[in-house]
Amino acid sequence: MSFATGTPINISSTAQQAIETITAGDTVYAADYANPAQWSEQAIHEAAPRNFQPGIMTIRYQLATGPIDITVTNNQPFLLSTKATKQAYQLTKHDYLLTPTGESVAILEVLDDTVGYTHDIIVSTTGANWIVAGGVVCGDAVIQRALLP
Repeated sequence: MSFATGTPINISSTAQQAIETITAGDTVYAADYANPAQWSEQAIHEAAPRNFQPGIMTIRYQLATGPIDITVTNNQPFLLSTKATKQAYQLTKHDYLLTPTGESVAILEVLDDTVGYTHDIIVSTTGANWIVAGGVVCGDAVIQRALLP
């Protein structure tokens, strides 16, 4: 996955940490790709900054606490309330993201043509994982790479 510097990543069910401060061996709140309903704290296998990236998008959505912006690469995977997976460039205002507790989150706006620095996380060497970024369920770098053409 590729999130912009400053993106809050859940390190537990209640605590968040900026992605650029997370390193290999730290824990994140994650779920196995095949079972996005079972969440636990899992150690990260790899955390790495990426170079300056073109094609960054901002997704604005509505949580119970108010509107949130998350800035990601255009191929960042999100889990929708329908349990389908879409990459950021495929999202529209008609889609609903998912929280780890199963709540639907309305997308308010999808903005593109931004640039910035991004960071990747791989939770496990044995499979793909969902994580929580900005309060919604997103794929780790393994899921992101699997969706690349």
